[in-house]
Amino acid sequence: MYHRRAEGEAFHNDMFASVHFFHIATLSALVLLMPGPTNTLLLSSGAIVGCIRTLKLIAAEIAGYLIAISAWGFFLMGLSQHAPWTATVIKCLAAGYVAWMAVKVWNIHLHIDSGEKIAARNVFVTTLLNPKAFVFASYIMPAAAFTNGLVFGYAMLAFTSALLPVSVCWSLAGKVLTAKGSLVPGINPQRVFRCASLVLCVFSATLFYDVVR
Repeated sequence: MYHRRAEGEAFHNDMFASVHFFHIATLSALVLLMPGPTNTLLLSSGAIVGCIRTLKLIAAEIAGYLIAISAWGFFLMGLSQHAPWTATVIKCLAAGYVAWMAVKVWNIHLHIDSGEKIAARNVFVTTLLNPKAFVFASYIMPAAAFTNGLVFGYAMLAFTSALLPVSVCWSLAGKVLTAKGSLVPGINPQRVFRCASLVLCVFSATLFYDVVR
């Protein structure tokens, strides 16, 4: 009887962990897909040197995000312990940032600079200062990730599993959208960005709803 109960609890825990892994990976992919400073560098590098040679930039991006998310997460966790009300303010700021990003993405225009190669250190610093890290740390990552080492590793693994394919897609897009220096006929990047802007609007509304609820 006890053995069956233990198996049932283990199955429940595995299912719970799988749901959280999928939740973190899905929301992370949604935010990572949106145009931003880091994605612009990956897009440009893909256009200039190709996807394979852009992989080292993706490694720099991963390092930058993991450090930035960890720093924000531990800082916000300590802040919320001394002032619990700040958790609501932080989520409102995250939602506001996503809404602001939606406006920026709506008005974005694609300009691929085919100049000199992009250095990995530039991608690392840009990612380290990317405001998206704040959204990941304050909303997407579970609070337990910054109090439990096992949960932290699990959450970062879910995040990385979302980041890798998205970053590769951005570098591939740089090659696809360019053909001898000109945009591929039939593809309208502005429409793509505006669709992305609408997705961000929905995501921002979801964040605000979560705060109100």
